[in-house]
Amino acid sequence: MFGDLVQSKGELLALVAILTAGGTPVAAILGLGILVPLVPIVGFVLLLPLIAIFGDRLFEDDPESAGDPLEELRQRYARGELDHDEFERRVERLIETENDHRTTTEIGSLELNKVVETE
Repeated sequence: MFGDLVQSKGELLALVAILTAGGTPVAAILGLGILVPLVPIVGFVLLLPLIAIFGDRLFEDDPESAGDPLEELRQRYARGELDHDEFERRVERLIETENDHRTTTEIGSLELNKVVETE
């Protein structure tokens, strides 16, 4: 939601705290009168508690795509984080990995079946 600037709730809390703490003296130096008391009230009294309580919702992944590596690759490609060649290479690697996992699982279940049958 916040791009590359903020990746977690903790980083957002830190950013708001820094901007609030820095904004108060800047407002005072610039002679912005009413902003001097408003900046800490808005930052420390309103924003920080709201982010602390509801901030997890800002950084939740889409529940439908959570845990789906192919969907993550598609999103990264759509955002321009991966070029076409890198996207294709990673998709092929993902498919190979999934096939290897399925083969291992199938071999494991066959061996388990043999053990059960012999007993």
